[in-house]
Amino acid sequence: MSDLKSVPPHHTHAIMLAIAANFGWAVMSITIKWLTLRGYPTLEITFFNGLVSFCCLAGWISLRGEWLRLKTSNPVVMGTYVLFSVGAGLCFFRAFGTGKLADVNIVFASGPFMVALLSSLFLKEHLSRSQLLTILTGFLGIMLVMRPQPDMSMYMPLLIIFVGTLLLSVSQILVRKCRGSISSFVFTFYFCTGFIIVSGLLMTYVPVRGADVPVFLLSGLCDVICLNLLYTSFRYASVSVLAPFQYSQILWCGVMGYLIWHEMPDIWSALGGVIVICSGIAFTRNILGDKNVTA
Repeated sequence: MSDLKSVPPHHTHAIMLAIAANFGWAVMSITIKWLTLRGYPTLEITFFNGLVSFCCLAGWISLRGEWLRLKTSNPVVMGTYVLFSVGAGLCFFRAFGTGKLADVNIVFASGPFMVALLSSLFLKEHLSRSQLLTILTGFLGIMLVMRPQPDMSMYMPLLIIFVGTLLLSVSQILVRKCRGSISSFVFTFYFCTGFIIVSGLLMTYVPVRGADVPVFLLSGLCDVICLNLLYTSFRYASVSVLAPFQYSQILWCGVMGYLIWHEMPDIWSALGGVIVICSGIAFTRNILGDKNVTA
């Protein structure tokens, strides 16, 4: 990467926030898989995740006296954001709980490519030909991981995470579009509210064992903290600048998945992951060196 002195200070701050958010989400993905293997249904995990996040956020809002700021001047945009983000969250929890973490995270890494393309279409953020080439190369890596497999139990989590990533990309575009007019915690609050309502109405409850309570709490804490870190980062840099740093989650989850469950990607998934990471680095170098990039 080019010398850090050439990176605007606000970009550096935003990048650090994005990396921290993705590390926290890697930890959360471990808790999701752990709880799923312990026999808890996906919707119960999402319900308690949303509940813990909601309680933390509600306490923070109360301490700061920020309740009036939850009133939004654009309910249509907020409702659309909640719809897409809740759908994405349900897909993520299902895929991370049932799939191989390394493979699921590589497919999840298609998010930055989707965000960059959607930003170009709807936010008019410039993409050069070389940037488009790196995006296409990245999608080639994703296709290697998502190649048809005879075992549908291994393939379905990949399809689910791909759909969820597309939904998340749309929600991130909405957050970016509203930056400056809606605070990051407002998006998080309405996401948690929607998550609780949908999961609570649809879930089948399994009694929570005492030993698993800390894991549920950690899952919810990671979620609310990481969402706020990510949305705050959007205030300092464009979506296209920050999106490639989502690739760090591949490394975090790959290491933790191997250490805990001895998961190893096959040769095609490993090759796809290398292509995705290299494409992300190339994309980042290109976009940070582009004088037309705006905060």
